[in-house]
Amino acid sequence: MKNNFSLSAKGKAGIRLSGKGSIRLTPFNGLMKTEFDRVPAKSLFSWFSKSPLLTTIQGQISGKGTFTFPGIAFTGTLQADKGSLSLRDNQTISWTGNVLHGMNYTARPFHLGIALVELQSLSLPWTITNNDDTALENFSAFLQSYFPMADRTHRSKNSVTLSPVDIQEIVILNGQIALTDTRTNPPWSASISKLNGQIKNIHSGMAPVISQLQFSGKLDDSPFTVEAQGDLFSPERNGSFSFSLDDHPLASFHHQISQVLDVNTGKGDFGLEINSYWEESQLSSSGKIHFSKIEPISPIADSALTLALLEGTDNSFSMDLSFSEPRPVAATSLFERILVQFQKFVVKGSVSPFLLAQGDFTDLIDNEMIEFIPGEFMLSDQGRNNLSKYGALMINHPNIRLVLSGNYDEKTDRAAMKKQMEEIESKRVNTENKEKFAEWKRQKEAYYKALELKQKKLTLEGKIIEQDIPPKFLQEFVPIQPQTIQVDQAMLEELAQKRAEIVQKHLTSQLQLKSERIQLDKNRQAGTACGVSVTLKPYFQTIPQ
Repeated sequence: MKNNFSLSAKGKAGIRLSGKGSIRLTPFNGLMKTEFDRVPAKSLFSWFSKSPLLTTIQGQISGKGTFTFPGIAFTGTLQADKGSLSLRDNQTISWTGNVLHGMNYTARPFHLGIALVELQSLSLPWTITNNDDTALENFSAFLQSYFPMADRTHRSKNSVTLSPVDIQEIVILNGQIALTDTRTNPPWSASISKLNGQIKNIHSGMAPVISQLQFSGKLDDSPFTVEAQGDLFSPERNGSFSFSLDDHPLASFHHQISQVLDVNTGKGDFGLEINSYWEESQLSSSGKIHFSKIEPISPIADSALTLALLEGTDNSFSMDLSFSEPRPVAATSLFERILVQFQKFVVKGSVSPFLLAQGDFTDLIDNEMIEFIPGEFMLSDQGRNNLSKYGALMINHPNIRLVLSGNYDEKTDRAAMKKQMEEIESKRVNTENKEKFAEWKRQKEAYYKALELKQKKLTLEGKIIEQDIPPKFLQEFVPIQPQTIQVDQAMLEELAQKRAEIVQKHLTSQLQLKSERIQLDKNRQAGTACGVSVTLKPYFQTIPQ
């Protein structure tokens, strides 16, 4: 059909409209190729549809394409700068630039096809409540509430039905979201900025089509990525998504953490990786949260020893996450789940700190003693093993210090020391008796030999000598006897102190650990143990001890 009309119009605020095309009176229809600028969105879209998605758009629309009537249809490009959209929940989405490339729209039957949507500086609020689903489900619900979809329940194998919605790609550039989570106390707020990404393959046809979503941005100043996929027009919950966040400061949750944990929120950060998928009407999630440089508010805080044992040589630790939840999936916040898990660590550490240590230290549970041989300063085999374990513990956990208390067993150590001292005394007496006997024998033999020579000489002279023999040579040798050994309290306490000093020297000299991490308890303890008892304490260099 040849062109049989043209029009041109101008209005206030730079409104401009031009077009030319053809009109047929019987049956009445028309086709116009048009260009327009700065047309009010409400005026323009009232021609297209009564859908609240279009009638609540504010802004000015420019574009060009082909418009047909009275069966409303449009193919071409639309551009909406500095616009906004009011949603049903009284929230508003705004943007500074919105271009719809390759648009193909028909009112009846409804069809919206777009090759590419470019959204510049998209801005929207996001409030999370206990009744919420995931962001993927929220987006799916948004699409299903505003756009029609094919009836998949009556799908014929050979039928070909045009998909009501066919959007190939949505690209978001430099978006921002004002995020509020009302599930925490007090509610947590953050800003998502530099949001960039795309959504591909949005279809509402009879055949299920998997859409892909991929975004990156910053949560406050921390980089994050999101990837998701799912059938956005399915009546059933489906799909999966993954989220990762790097180096987010703990200070972001200061008001929430300070009410329940004695952790210094002024320091430290965390990263998060989580993967979720729908299965049998439940959202199953697994992942890991990694904490770095977390400190307690004081060395006597309940969390101090727990943190010291959880953190390794790089002052970091991780917590595995695994949970499933039915709808609404947001009933329990991830913050609450992490908080509960950390509180379990605190309780676990109060039962036995070694349950938290990184490595195999389970044999130290209920065995916090470096054993010595009874009555001695020498380690037993078990004592050497335990000392080695404690050394490894100190190397692996730089925020731990040890308090060493020398111990002695009143009965065992006393008996062993007495036996050792009696053996030493016996050896001393035997040695001394041998020396004294040899000297006594030598003197006796020398005396009798001198007496014999003197007697011979006098006999030759015809003389007789009478001489008294000293009593010590007339009697048998009398050996000295061992002294009675007594092990007093001071000796036991000295033994205990020496044991503690030996352990301290090994840890500081052999393993080159800082001396301030090894503390001696001056109070020697009497009990049923021959060794050194060990108490774990937190040691954070930046916190006064």
